[in-house]
Amino acid sequence: LMYKLIILDYDGTMVGSSGLVTDPVKTAIKDAVKKGVKVSISTGRSFYTLKNIIRQLGLDIPHVFLAGSLLYNPIKDLTLIEDDIKPQLVVEANDFALKNNLYLEAATFDKLYYNLEIPEIVAKRTSMLSESDGLTDLSELAKKRKILVMRFIVTSNQDKQLVKEFQETVSDRLSFHVGYAFNQPNVGVWNMTDIGVSKVSALRHLCEYLKIHPSETIAIGDSPIDLPLIENAGFGI
Repeated sequence: LMYKLIILDYDGTMVGSSGLVTDPVKTAIKDAVKKGVKVSISTGRSFYTLKNIIRQLGLDIPHVFLAGSLLYNPIKDLTLIEDDIKPQLVVEANDFALKNNLYLEAATFDKLYYNLEIPEIVAKRTSMLSESDGLTDLSELAKKRKILVMRFIVTSNQDKQLVKEFQETVSDRLSFHVGYAFNQPNVGVWNMTDIGVSKVSALRHLCEYLKIHPSETIAIGDSPIDLPLIENAGFGI
């Protein structure tokens, strides 16, 4: 086979506005698996919301979660990579967010937390990301749990400018990956991971684990956050 691995974005790629994986998509994935092609999901989400569909499709390999910071097989409960953000950086981001009234999320291995009760954002985010554990002091959380990804949720040009200012101060310590929710195109999702951590770095680790060369992969995605992955695969869509 020329291609041995397909890596799929989830929101806007595997699923559309219904939030469900349709039968034709399931059939296509199962057909690829039958032909001996491995299929892995690469997403900003946690594994928690996807574990059922992964089991249903029998995708018994590691998948890329939380913007590349977690490489994990939910079927075998096997963690290959868990790249967390230094607690001091979480404190810096949280202080900046609270000072400027910015909505900030922080995801651990299995839970999602946020810093401010902004009703219109909370409603949209928690309906999409059902693993949410609610309003929390993120600085205190970082002392107890590994934070794998943080996200600024940006809904105005003013907020976007503020986040860009913060990015300039920490660009040597945090990697930024900007995406847009497929069903909320005016909402910017500014993912932050430890420096050098991304969907691309996770793809490299996955390829090493599976003994597959990146040139033997197909990557499919729909958002700016997916572009580096698409550009680094053997074939990108």
